[in-house]
Amino acid sequence: TLFRSNLLGGNNILVVPPSLARTSALCAKQYPCRIADVQTALDIAKSLLPAEHPLITASQVAKARALAVRPPDDPGANMNYWTAEAACDLLHSSLKITEKAFGAISVQTARLWDYLGDIYRFLRQFREAEEAHLKAIGAKEQVLGPEHYQVAESLRLLAKVYQCQEQHEQAINLHMRAIAILKSHHGEGYVELGGSYDALVNLWNLTGSPDKAREYRNIKDNWQRVQAQHMSVQNARGRSEEH
Repeated sequence: TLFRSNLLGGNNILVVPPSLARTSALCAKQYPCRIADVQTALDIAKSLLPAEHPLITASQVAKARALAVRPPDDPGANMNYWTAEAACDLLHSSLKITEKAFGAISVQTARLWDYLGDIYRFLRQFREAEEAHLKAIGAKEQVLGPEHYQVAESLRLLAKVYQCQEQHEQAINLHMRAIAILKSHHGEGYVELGGSYDALVNLWNLTGSPDKAREYRNIKDNWQRVQAQHMSVQNARGRSEEH
């Protein structure tokens, strides 16, 4: 990004996509990124493009996600209410543009509803969080089908909302459905299954079902063994490719 900026000049639209790609990659891994860098990309996009251009939406979403990311080694730097509200405002603005461009029932719009729902959960605005994730689930089911892995991602987010409200049965049902979808798409060793298994162990304990908790603890242990086997195969493949 810095190379392009120096080569092309700071106020050049070609500087924007690399900055957004870098921000998205960092946010996906829960790493912090500089809000100033994203703001620069947003300012360039706004100065050169029509108000409803997709790059402006992408810049706003990138800034919202950057505001919501906590540095992994600094628990004290968690998202606060000011940054959460700012992220909500950016996502609402982006939703208007995205719905106009792609329609209310689209994967692009659903993704923004999920981002928004996650921030509402942080703000403990659970009704709004539930509504946002339900909109995301509904849109994804219509566009992709009810058994698509992206539906499972939204189900897991909605389960977290119910967990926060101690609605354990609803959360269990959502995690179970999400697990079934993810296993059918990615297999028993899919990396994202671990979080759902942990949640189910906790939820079964909270509902007074120690036998079910034990069952899912054993399932989690088996999942970890599968993960270890996958890592061993990948490492062996990497060593053979080096030679």
